Amino acid sequence: MRKIFLIFIIIVLLFSSCTNSNTKLDNAATEQITAEPTPVATPVPTDTPEPTPSPTAVPTVPKYIFIVIGDGFGRGAMMMGEIYARLKSEDMQVGAEWENFAQQSWVDGRGESASGGTAIATGYVSPASFISQTTEYQDLYTIMDRAKEAGMSTGVVSNAFLLDATPATFLTHDDWRLNFDDLAERMYTCNVDYIAGGGLMRLVPKSYYSSFNSTDCRKRLVRDTASVSNDSSFPIMVEELGYVPYLGLAGAQSFLEQIDAGTFSEEKAICVFSESTMAYETHKMDPKNIEECEFVPSLSEMTEGGIQMLSQNENGFIMMIEEASIDKRSHNGSQSGNIAQIRNLNDTLKTIMEFYNEHPYETLVILTADHETGEYRYDEEKFAEFKTWAPFTWTDNADEMIAFLDSVWGVEVYGSKITNYVNYAVDSLWGTVEEDRANLYNYITLQASLELGIKPTTEYHSWQLVPCYTTGVSSGEFAKTTGIQDIPIIICEILGWEALPEVIEN
Repeated sequence: MRKIFLIFIIIVLLFSSCTNSNTKLDNAATEQITAEPTPVATPVPTDTPEPTPSPTAVPTVPKYIFIVIGDGFGRGAMMMGEIYARLKSEDMQVGAEWENFAQQSWVDGRGESASGGTAIATGYVSPASFISQTTEYQDLYTIMDRAKEAGMSTGVVSNAFLLDATPATFLTHDDWRLNFDDLAERMYTCNVDYIAGGGLMRLVPKSYYSSFNSTDCRKRLVRDTASVSNDSSFPIMVEELGYVPYLGLAGAQSFLEQIDAGTFSEEKAICVFSESTMAYETHKMDPKNIEECEFVPSLSEMTEGGIQMLSQNENGFIMMIEEASIDKRSHNGSQSGNIAQIRNLNDTLKTIMEFYNEHPYETLVILTADHETGEYRYDEEKFAEFKTWAPFTWTDNADEMIAFLDSVWGVEVYGSKITNYVNYAVDSLWGTVEEDRANLYNYITLQASLELGIKPTTEYHSWQLVPCYTTGVSSGEFAKTTGIQDIPIIICEILGWEALPEVIEN
């Protein structure tokens, strides 16, 4: 009986507690609705570090912008680069770097490099041969000028000579692309911090030749007839504007040593390594030229130099990188040479994408062309079928690879060439697997391209569409691009800069 009574008392107490609790909750809810909000105390600073921002808080504007121009780079050239990449990777699913770009479209280029470069540099559509000038001979603001106004660093890299049409449009102004003395005279007005490429004969006066023993990066004496006029602004740039010169062979050796060490950190630098255009890739691939090309900086290495130097600026940078010799080899009628330069472009993109992967929420990469060269014939259906073929596998046995190419791919090759190229690799003449195998991959890419119907029909420029492939911050904005002249205009829109094109008021 006593136990029953105790249980009864406990039940009554529990019921009473629940009722009081619910009443308090109801009262609290009523007070929360009717009472004045309690003032929030100002946070007191502490030494506790701020949490790392979430990657989901993606910046809406890029800090680092790469404008990559493949001079003469069109759809046929792109296909050959993708064939090469699949050969090298031995995986038919692994193509060239640009295949993974987020925004991919094809747009109008221009008929030649001066007009094409001017369009990409300034947003202005000019006639042939104008270098960042209007038809009224007025200088145009470039995207580099806008970047400097915003406190960013700037760079121009090319494996052409630096006063060749495309790089010149980012560096200087004139109404005729072949007025090299006039272009050189006005170089000091450029808003570019890092300049790298070829062109000792066009840009550097003889008074500077003693600093590099008149020897360019290919260990050749610069020709006596290849001097520029005394009106070159090179002395102004070096002696008054603070550019550190890296010239010829001596400059190339110092440059490469610093790039290897990751210590290239000049505030301003002008690097002019070769007498004229930098060595073609097929020239480097000839065993006879290994020693000659030992200190020739690659486009990828010159790009890495720009990254090391320009990324010191907390405001970021814009860098234009041109693979110039896709166009030049097409003019030479060398499809094989063209393939080697396209590989060079892809290797340079790999360097850029390594930086991109370290700064994915701050970087924008744009791949485009000034125009197409070669009027390439190609077949999209055949190329799509190629991607389903069995993957190629390297062996040190030439006969095995010849048999595979013949019976599996149905690609005809000369056995003697395959044998020679395998021997190059086995002997490791260049010292790296990639370079040692380059001749064989280049040759197979050529033969596979011909089998797939990828072939130039001319040695001149065409009006075929060119790529506007973008990835990174704000890459989707380029979906509205219809021509390459839109590229700098959209960059200005993204960054909130004053619009291009615009004439410089003298």
